[in-house]
Amino acid sequence: MDFQNKTHLLYLLFSLALLLVRIPIIGKVVKVFYTMIHELGHAIMTVITSGEIISISLFADTSGNTITKSKSKFGQFLIAIAGYPVAAIMAFVFFYLIHKGKTNVVLFIFASIALVELVFWIRNIYGILWLIAFVILLLLVYRMEVELYSYAITVFFSSVLLIESIISTVQLLFISIKKPLNAGDAANLKIITYIPAFFWAFFFFSISVISIYLWIKLYFIN
Repeated sequence: MDFQNKTHLLYLLFSLALLLVRIPIIGKVVKVFYTMIHELGHAIMTVITSGEIISISLFADTSGNTITKSKSKFGQFLIAIAGYPVAAIMAFVFFYLIHKGKTNVVLFIFASIALVELVFWIRNIYGILWLIAFVILLLLVYRMEVELYSYAITVFFSSVLLIESIISTVQLLFISIKKPLNAGDAANLKIITYIPAFFWAFFFFSISVISIYLWIKLYFIN
């Protein structure tokens, strides 16, 4: 396999991401990237709806928590619904930019998200340390000024985001059936709307499937 060929490298990095997210220790560290983007979705919607972000936490078990205040029930609804769709949509957006040769733009977006969360919202030690390490990694890659390295790191983390967007929603589907009160955002939406958690879990899953389809169409369907 010629790793200078970006198509071959894409296959390798996507496969590597798929493998690593299933490995207990390394996988948990890597998957925090997904958590970072997911919690960003809640934070963005809080800002849009003129709410208040109290704090964001990123945990070693890959879970996250965004504590917010909202002025209305509709605002609470929008905040609760934003996490999974934003993660899935951004996964495709990142791949679209990479496909167009904008890897440095994706690097900049990665770093900007991490820095904004670090400076303004993250309050737990693990989250702070993870974000600092992530920003340093991105800075090192950027400073190397090797386009292939920038391509590799952006494709890898975008792959993690895309893979976890589907895996996390599948897991949420099962949880919403077996233990609906523990179904995270879907459970919160059930409380707000009185619509079963399974409906919201399926909604999130559907968006992730659409994102995967768009990715396949972008790279593999001419």
